[in-house]
Amino acid sequence: MRLILDLHSHSGYSGGVGVIDIYQLSNSMKIKGIDVYGTGDVLHPKWFSYLKDVLIENEGVFRLKGDKNNSFFILQTEIILSYPYLRNRRKSFHVLILFPSIKVVELTVSLLEKFNVKNTIGRPFVVCNTKNDMIEFLFSLKSIDDYIEIIPAHVMTSEGVFGSKTPVYFLEEVFGEFKRYIYSVETGLSADPLMLDLIPELNKVSFISNSDSHSVSLLRVGREFTCVDVPIISYKNIIDAIRKNNIVFTGEFNPMEGRYFLTGHRGDRIKHNGESIYFTSIDRPSKCSICGKEFNMGVMERVIDIALKQEKREFEYNPKRAYINIIPLIEVISTSLNKRVESKDVLSIYNSLVKDLGNEINFYIEKELSIKVLHNIDIKDEVKKSLFDVLEGRFTYDPPGFDGLYGKLVIGRNNLKDFMEFFIDRYKDS
Repeated sequence: MRLILDLHSHSGYSGGVGVIDIYQLSNSMKIKGIDVYGTGDVLHPKWFSYLKDVLIENEGVFRLKGDKNNSFFILQTEIILSYPYLRNRRKSFHVLILFPSIKVVELTVSLLEKFNVKNTIGRPFVVCNTKNDMIEFLFSLKSIDDYIEIIPAHVMTSEGVFGSKTPVYFLEEVFGEFKRYIYSVETGLSADPLMLDLIPELNKVSFISNSDSHSVSLLRVGREFTCVDVPIISYKNIIDAIRKNNIVFTGEFNPMEGRYFLTGHRGDRIKHNGESIYFTSIDRPSKCSICGKEFNMGVMERVIDIALKQEKREFEYNPKRAYINIIPLIEVISTSLNKRVESKDVLSIYNSLVKDLGNEINFYIEKELSIKVLHNIDIKDEVKKSLFDVLEGRFTYDPPGFDGLYGKLVIGRNNLKDFMEFFIDRYKDS
């Protein structure tokens, strides 16, 4: 059976996250088409206590008491690992962790106490005195249960292991001997498999995609996902599918919409007075001509940087892995009407569309159904045209995402080039 997974989220105990109602979250999952969802922040004492009260375990996946949506959950958290790197600088990066049972989570909480980790925020911060201490922590975590899964999160952003802050060029530089337990990486919102496959080392691991959602919003939940094929729904089957690269396909947020796609500085920085600057090539100054500060390298440029260090020399336009780029439908409708996603008009059209589709993800994976629904549905002509445009790939982002700003969706205008051509041309220029 095929399952749609979204295994990275956050609770109300992570910074910048409001109150999360897990029953409302289950409703969003059903509307979006997500079968299995990550609980977020399961190591946090209050959230963990709440989850134990409302979840019922079965084969390592969990159901909600009294929930009729057929939603499943996996115990999950994100942590931050940090160790001394170079010249008094630290390497800090995020990892996603999946747990097979409540008992294993409890043992992990005890391990955090042993390593003097303050477990008072959604993402525990594991500060290590040396890289070896960090690797010891990971081995200790793995020794609790072999089915604890540790996955580098949003691998290319500045908070990812390959991020531009204190940059490294090989996973082994960070993980050492523990690298053999890294079976997959999370693509993140500003990269997709087409980009990551340019990095030779990553050809050997599977790619998973998750929303990293900080709310129950239909704009956030399921904006990225992973499809696997398993005999029955169980934690072990899902992890085995990830480890063995039995990924049917992933649903990817368009990288050009991701907040860290390009190198640049947004206009609200000090001295910028509203003036933004961004670059679509690696041929750029090292410091900003407006504020004089160094740029944080965008994901596109960082992929090129790593690929060159790993001696990537050949270029392919054909994707090696199955994936689709998606845009949240509520964003498409909102853009078409030039109204907020929370407006009654937007929600009315969205609900009507999803009702006929069965769920939102069907819009992208059941194209014949989507065309039939669009022909028959009674909605405004401009919205219908926008939905057809998106379905056929007639959209772009102007500007693309950079320096923490999402790319601005423009519907009905093709990219000047196919995205891969755009990317590869920049790569060849390097």
